[in-house]
Amino acid sequence: KALTNGHAVAELLVIFCFAFMVEGASGFGTPVALGAPMLISLGHPKLESVVVLLLANTFATVFGAAGTPIWFGFGSLNLTER
Repeated sequence: KALTNGHAVAELLVIFCFAFMVEGASGFGTPVALGAPMLISLGHPKLESVVVLLLANTFATVFGAAGTPIWFGFGSLNLTER
């Protein structure tokens, strides 16, 4: 609460940016699993927290887990840098 001073829009913006960062790094719904308890601990209703994060996650999934299949897919090819 110290970061946003209790402003709901600021809290949602922080969670939205967090969701994009985590979705790009790991994907697979991780932002919802991590962000929902954060919003609930800030005093937001449980159902609304999950719904807002699921909606925010639909925007982030366009870029989500882009690194994971590339990392493991090309990693199995044993390619070396020139």
